[in-house]
Amino acid sequence: MVERYSFADFVNYCSNNNSSFRPDGEIYWCQTKPIPSILVKRLFFSADIYLKDYVYHLLSATALALHDLQTTDETLFAFFPHPSARLRHQNILENIWHDCQSIPQFKNFEKNVSKLCGLGEFELPLQDFLNCLNHKGKKYDRLYYPDVIKKNIDQEFPKVTRFLIGSNGDMFGNIIVDKLNVYRSGFSDAFSILFNEFLNFKFELFPFMNPQNASQGQTEVLTIPSIGTIKPVEYTNGNFWEPTMEQGGAIGVELAKHHPAAMLDPKLQFNLLLLALAKEEMKIFDSDLKIKLEQFRYRVSVDLRAAANALDPKVINEIAA
Repeated sequence: MVERYSFADFVNYCSNNNSSFRPDGEIYWCQTKPIPSILVKRLFFSADIYLKDYVYHLLSATALALHDLQTTDETLFAFFPHPSARLRHQNILENIWHDCQSIPQFKNFEKNVSKLCGLGEFELPLQDFLNCLNHKGKKYDRLYYPDVIKKNIDQEFPKVTRFLIGSNGDMFGNIIVDKLNVYRSGFSDAFSILFNEFLNFKFELFPFMNPQNASQGQTEVLTIPSIGTIKPVEYTNGNFWEPTMEQGGAIGVELAKHHPAAMLDPKLQFNLLLLALAKEEMKIFDSDLKIKLEQFRYRVSVDLRAAANALDPKVINEIAA
């Protein structure tokens, strides 16, 4: 039984509701594709990004469906998303977006669906509408629609439901692998299945809950072979990190997962950490202490160079993935 909006309960939900999903240690099998747990966690803990993108595509598909229902001329729903079609129909697409802004049912649907995400009400800007239609990949007749979304569409404009074919429901998988920068055979289909289950999990069981809250319970441990382990912990005495000694003399780091910096993108964390270190060093005017800090910085730089040179390329790819 699912009780919390947590990664563990999400995995249990997928296992219980989809026979093609099976956890196996640090690997999650989706159909016949093994997905590293770090990628599944990235999907779950970055759900706010994927949810907003999904809603943008959902609203874009709905706008095209409304246009096709109201015209006897050229229909467009079946051709999108597609880059060349987007350029070819630029003017009419902009008109479609503007027309939707004056349709009360569309604006109400936009508000209701965005609120279901738990990210606060948001609208579909014109540029994001065009960006959605510019995506390379499968068309909107293969977009997945959870039951909650179908009910909202049926409530606002029932005739649009005839466009909800969702033949394979695998359209959004392409978008996910593009964002994850993972281009392996079959991964798009696997992530489609996984994300569709996430949509069911989120909209049916935890509507209106902010998915960003899940990061407070993230307990992912990052181990870099032959170098050390970084482990998120509840507290580190107010510090962002604390050094630790692991079994066998290995070096480890405990990272405060409730520190505001822990919620940021790793690249931004790195840059802010360097700036904070530089700021504190520049405050020191004691000559002896300044020399010691400069020596410390030099030794850290030497260790960093040695560690970077010793990393296996496969490890670098797995961490960056």
